[in-house]
Amino acid sequence: MNNQKTMKVAGVLLLSALMLFSASAVTANTTKQSLSITKNIGHGSGSFVPTMDDYWLHYDDGTCVNSIGLTSGGTFEGAIRLTPTELGPYNGWYLTEVKFFHGAPGYDQPSHSGMIKIYGAQSATHPGALITSEPYTTPEGADWFEVPLSSPVTIDATHDYWFSVQITHAAGEFPLGVDAGPAVDGKGDWVSTGGSWIELQTIPLDYNWCIYGKVSTEITDIIPPTTTCALNGVMQGGVYITDVTATLTATDPGSGVNYTMYKVDSGSWNTYTIPFVVNGNGAHTIHFYSVDNAGNIETEKTTTFTIKYPIIITIKGGLGITATIKNNGTTDLVGANWSIDVSGGLILVGKSKTGTANIAAGSSVTEKDFVIGFGKPTITVTIGDVSETATGTVLLFFVIGVQ
Repeated sequence: MNNQKTMKVAGVLLLSALMLFSASAVTANTTKQSLSITKNIGHGSGSFVPTMDDYWLHYDDGTCVNSIGLTSGGTFEGAIRLTPTELGPYNGWYLTEVKFFHGAPGYDQPSHSGMIKIYGAQSATHPGALITSEPYTTPEGADWFEVPLSSPVTIDATHDYWFSVQITHAAGEFPLGVDAGPAVDGKGDWVSTGGSWIELQTIPLDYNWCIYGKVSTEITDIIPPTTTCALNGVMQGGVYITDVTATLTATDPGSGVNYTMYKVDSGSWNTYTIPFVVNGNGAHTIHFYSVDNAGNIETEKTTTFTIKYPIIITIKGGLGITATIKNNGTTDLVGANWSIDVSGGLILVGKSKTGTANIAAGSSVTEKDFVIGFGKPTITVTIGDVSETATGTVLLFFVIGVQ
């Protein structure tokens, strides 16, 4: 019943605004609720000497009694503006969080999603360049909701900053809280429904947004690092035809990166220090994550790729040595020089054999080397600039244990 009355009051408040604001803002009036804010700077807050404590910069009067939304639902953005005069004592500090009042006291709001945005300013009438943004999803109900910034902003007090809440909602919802007014001209009452910024009091809705920006002399790091993986190798047709070098790069805007871990396929975890090489035909997966100096652990990430060497050489024993050469590439090999060399042990016949081969793409050839001797020689098969080496045991005419 109370909510029905609230809707009616909201409709009356908007009659004078419809000509000025096509996506008209509406308010839901509720019982006043006092907030205990002990350290802040804003409308009616007085002045403070900066300390190592955190401060909330804002422009509401300490009581959030109403909320605003669009009559037909949709997306709008509310913002407060802080000038170099207000920011002067906090020059070089960090903006670490933004909080806003979700709804109004006594009025339960459904969950909403949106974006927190921090802008610089080129003038006193609209935000300038977007500095950073942070997605959020509020829980159901009406209360203060805090959004930590993944990338804290270092305050440069030579220009203005705008802290905004962009929110999308359905008709009949009032997702963003306002104070009891009156608005502070040019400070805490800006609104936009698509790029054109106006002041609430010109609609007229004479309120300030309940939006606060938290500044601190130190960054409270609750955000894990971000790690990326760059691969370097020769690629053809979506696969690598060479060994692949992986480079991991980790960043952390807060406490800094402590260490990065990685593993290849089902291998063991290693601490990353320098780029590493992945080789071998087939699909490969690099697993990696980083940890910062505050102990925040990044969610494990993966990068998957395939290596398919153009030439694959397989060496087998038996009656002599058999070398199978497969062309995994996309073009035919014509007149490719190959050789089989056997070194070490006592090899009487078959120390070396050479020839040329034509191998169509996707096909293979087999070359044999008849050997006589004893011992454990090294067997090297080469075609072009690709080589493969194996060892085995020669017993007269037989070659066993090749690997």
